Amino acid sequence: MTEVDLMALRFKAYYSEKRRMKEMFKKVQEQIAEYHELLEYSNKMELRLDQLKRRALFLEDEYQEKSIKVSSLENEVVDLKLNLVNVKSSSQRISNELAKVKSENQLLARTLSMQSMGHASTTSAKRGSA
Repeated sequence: MTEVDLMALRFKAYYSEKRRMKEMFKKVQEQIAEYHELLEYSNKMELRLDQLKRRALFLEDEYQEKSIKVSSLENEVVDLKLNLVNVKSSSQRISNELAKVKSENQLLARTLSMQSMGHASTTSAKRGSA
């Protein structure tokens, strides 16, 4: 092999290696671009995750507030039911007292009526004897 052939082989190997390096460099650049896309996507997902975590905390707080309100309302309902029972009981007592008073009033009215009739007949008899 002559020196020219050797030089030709060296150039051929050099350019072949150079072409292979360019292809590898291109692949590395593509992978770097893909890495940056994935990194950007990952950052967006982290932001979204943070937003969702904040939303979840907000909803948990809101749930607790509403749960406290519901408990308070349930306690109020229990109190109102107790008050209703007390009112019904008082109403029944008042109704019983009213019936008793009405009965007494009727008895008194009859007694007064009878006394009035007795007084009228006594007065009539006195007038008749005079």
